Amino acid sequence: MTYSGEKQKKDVYTFLYFCSTKLTIFVTIATESLILGGLAIGIRIAFYMDRGRKIMKATNKQSGFTFIEVMMAMLILSVALLGIASISTNVTQGNAFGAHFTTATVLAQDKLEELINLDFTEASLDDLAAGNNSTTGLLSTAVTDYQETQVDENGNAGAAGGIYTRTWNIWDRTDLVTPASRKDIAVIVTWQDALGSTRTVTISSIKSGT
Repeated sequence: MTYSGEKQKKDVYTFLYFCSTKLTIFVTIATESLILGGLAIGIRIAFYMDRGRKIMKATNKQSGFTFIEVMMAMLILSVALLGIASISTNVTQGNAFGAHFTTATVLAQDKLEELINLDFTEASLDDLAAGNNSTTGLLSTAVTDYQETQVDENGNAGAAGGIYTRTWNIWDRTDLVTPASRKDIAVIVTWQDALGSTRTVTISSIKSGT
């Protein structure tokens, strides 16, 4: 089987670069919007408080702000700041997810390319678990053939600080022909995000023995 691994890898990196660029533009726009929004709110509060002070001076010949005015201004400002903080948190979480997603995709693609380039009879391509030999089982981590834990961004398993788990399943397609002349391969990379949710990237391919 001829496998254009370099081309696929280049396509993946190009796609990830495109996504990262778009995400950076989004974050920049969101940040600028937050700053401009905060300034607009501050200017509007100052305008209305100044207007209220002038009205008070014209009607009651008094200067300064009343207690109610101060409380209303604080309430409006608090609501605005809470909204800004919430958006800022979402942007930060989005940045973190984008970085982890990119790394997980590269880890999965690298392992898949490594497996595809092995000889068909290589021991690392043995179908060890019959329990995942199905369309859904191949893409699941419930029953696995091979697995690496604590994988870091460089693909090193058992690394200190490694947050990724990389699993790959092999399905000898003896249901099509015996002995099998085709292997279905899936690589699944998982990690836990900041909220404790499991995130997953899965890619698959077919290796032919002819």
